Amino acid sequence: MRVLLITYEFPPIESAQSLRWLYLSRHLIEYGVDLTVLTPKVVKTPVRDITSGANVVRSYPGPFVGISSWISDKSHRGNSSTNGSPGPMYENWAEKTYRMLRGALDKIIFPDVRSEWYPFAKRSLSRLKQANYDLIIASHEPGVDLMLGMSASRQMKVPLVIDLADPLVTPYSPRWRKLLDSRLERKACRNAAGIITTAKSFSRDLMERYGLKADVLVEIEQGFDWMRPAATGPTVEMDLPVDQFWLLFTGNFYQDFRNPMVLLESLQQRPGMKLLYAGHTPSWLLDMFRPLGQQVRCLGRLSHQDAIAIQRRAPVLLNLGNAQAHQVPGKLYEYFGAGRPILHVALNPADSSGELLQNRRRGIAVNGEVKKIIAALDKMQDSWSRGILDQEWDLSFGAVAEYSWEMLAKRLLDFLESRVS
Repeated sequence: MRVLLITYEFPPIESAQSLRWLYLSRHLIEYGVDLTVLTPKVVKTPVRDITSGANVVRSYPGPFVGISSWISDKSHRGNSSTNGSPGPMYENWAEKTYRMLRGALDKIIFPDVRSEWYPFAKRSLSRLKQANYDLIIASHEPGVDLMLGMSASRQMKVPLVIDLADPLVTPYSPRWRKLLDSRLERKACRNAAGIITTAKSFSRDLMERYGLKADVLVEIEQGFDWMRPAATGPTVEMDLPVDQFWLLFTGNFYQDFRNPMVLLESLQQRPGMKLLYAGHTPSWLLDMFRPLGQQVRCLGRLSHQDAIAIQRRAPVLLNLGNAQAHQVPGKLYEYFGAGRPILHVALNPADSSGELLQNRRRGIAVNGEVKKIIAALDKMQDSWSRGILDQEWDLSFGAVAEYSWEMLAKRLLDFLESRVS
């Protein structure tokens, strides 16, 4: 089967969506798929090997992203310290300027500034017309991928499958854009031969909203790579706490849909507990961290390899739910691969992460209430101090094997074959 994947987020970019399609692509190729990937050429220092066996076609991302990415790449060189420790935890001038300008342009360009890639990607698509693809996959986000996918599907007369790992309509979407997002979602769903989501609740919502049949949808969650990270160690040295109970969060907090306020309030009442945070640290987050002093340690943004390496050494992995209910944070599935107990704090009553953890005996999930978070922290710390924390959970691969990228790719392949038959 010959497949064209249109995805803005792809290595060397490091993001949840990029990692999703890196691993899925790798295993699809192993299963015999002839894969072409259309993605923008973003100037960044490569951080991992690109999927071998894929024909990766890169085109200019557009003037804003192209120029700002080049500036950012230049400014990051030399930031790493000579002793191999993680880079700075703060935004440099290039990042601050980029975020300010991008925020302004996102309010002008629909769905966002990444739509400037459209004419350059279209030019590349015109050169791929003769490839006789059996299927096209368009990955959201950003929305420009869906627009390119629908255009390519019409011109090539090839079935389209859309990946809605990130919903189009979200609680944090700008008010002016929600109607346009809804229209794009409706158009994409009705033109697609297949739809991929990451949660059954979202699939049901789409079926009710657009009158879709169940066989048009499939749930392909985020996953983890069980074997490969085990053979690799960290690329930086990290002085981790010894003989002390600590929590680890790798990823990003967000002011609008993944706000850590209730979590930090809980930690303030347990001054003996330490939180290690590996992620982006904008000024608003540093302000929230400040009252906890040395209780919070910022590691900066780690590579995916380093994040996985430190996850495997943490007493407890901390996960924070999203404000919207139709999306289990992909970080939870990545944590499965670390083989460590998980504490999940839900910010939405409809968050299904608790059921997921309970069924696999992988950790504890609590609602975002200070008393419940403290109770869970105390329980896990007590078990750790008595040396029985790991014995209370099933930390084996078998308990979560269905969420390995290899198994997810096999399920995806079966679905793709059903869409072209």
